[in-house]
Amino acid sequence: NSKEFIDRVFGKIDYDLGVIAGNFTLDPISSTIIPGDDDGKVSIKSTFVDGMKDHIITSSSHMFIPSNDEVKEQVLYFLQNSKFNK
Repeated sequence: NSKEFIDRVFGKIDYDLGVIAGNFTLDPISSTIIPGDDDGKVSIKSTFVDGMKDHIITSSSHMFIPSNDEVKEQVLYFLQNSKFNK
């Protein structure tokens, strides 16, 4: 299940973890399969991680999250402040 996968990847969350999720898709077919709001690859619901420090949703598709200017600004802000700029 996804919780076990997250536990294997991240280990015990005893550090500042911020999660950025997208809510825009370029793939309407995948989005019909994914339950709830999604970014074309993962549901927003599945991006919540036990122990995370903060979470935001950006208007971006999964593929373009790394190149999204808002995301870059939010990552920098999180690294400096241990929270997102909301």
